[in-house]
Amino acid sequence: MADNRKKKRAPLGVLEFSLVSVVAFAAGLFLVSLSCATNNNYAPPPSRSLPTFADMYNWPKYTPPEAAKPASVPLTVITVNPDHNQTLLKFGTAVTLAMSKVFASFSSSMGQDFEAVMVAKGITAKGPFESYDEITYTDKETSDLVMQVVIIFDINDLSPMEGGLNELRTDVFEGGVHARVRNGKMSIGAKVFYYMYEPLSKEKMWVKKLDLGTEEYTYEMAYKDKQEAYQEFVSDGCGGGHYYTSYKYVGTTEVLYDTKPYMLATKLKNEYAKIMGAGWTYFDVEEMKNMKTRSLEIRQKKRY
Repeated sequence: MADNRKKKRAPLGVLEFSLVSVVAFAAGLFLVSLSCATNNNYAPPPSRSLPTFADMYNWPKYTPPEAAKPASVPLTVITVNPDHNQTLLKFGTAVTLAMSKVFASFSSSMGQDFEAVMVAKGITAKGPFESYDEITYTDKETSDLVMQVVIIFDINDLSPMEGGLNELRTDVFEGGVHARVRNGKMSIGAKVFYYMYEPLSKEKMWVKKLDLGTEEYTYEMAYKDKQEAYQEFVSDGCGGGHYYTSYKYVGTTEVLYDTKPYMLATKLKNEYAKIMGAGWTYFDVEEMKNMKTRSLEIRQKKRY
């Protein structure tokens, strides 16, 4: 017997309400997902500017306090640029090639100023020469004295026990350059020796000393990182898959920058006037006249 009962249908209003609810719910999920995606779009970390050392090789200029008449003193003195040496290091390799370049620039500037000191005292000056070995025999034979300043440095990296060498940290610099950065402490001490030599034999005739003391400086070094790519096969679980490429930064020994040379330049600039002022006092004309007499005696004794 056939069932003639009619199936009940949901009211139209209920059906419309259900459709609206589904659409609204889906739209809400979409908006929530957009909101989450927006919150995850973090700004990249700010990059640092690389330090610049534009003034590192700009040295002070010494002006003698007075000036005698040129060549008014019967003395001819050869001037040689300052030389340097260093004591044994306590920790690490403190003196770098870049620091040696700083001293070379300093030496050239100070050599010119010491020549100006001799001229200002009325002495005839020859030079400045970069080293004693560059002086010609003729110049040695026709000169009375050779003057040179030698600076003995005591430069040390402080050990971790002394508060130096902090841990490496990563940093990002302008242009997207990644690097590992380390801060440390170094001490710079210096003693200045003022010498007078007999020109031909280089026999030491006179020496004076100036102690510049020791100071601590905080330095920073950065080692450049390089980006390397790594490939990994990712299976799709169905016998296939694809290669996934990832990137990471690895450390190198390439120095991006080092502030140690700048610290040395700072020390030398701060002491420049003191070194020159002591030289003006130490290189006394009357004392050098007496040394000229002794220089002649040395030549006669050694039969130059």
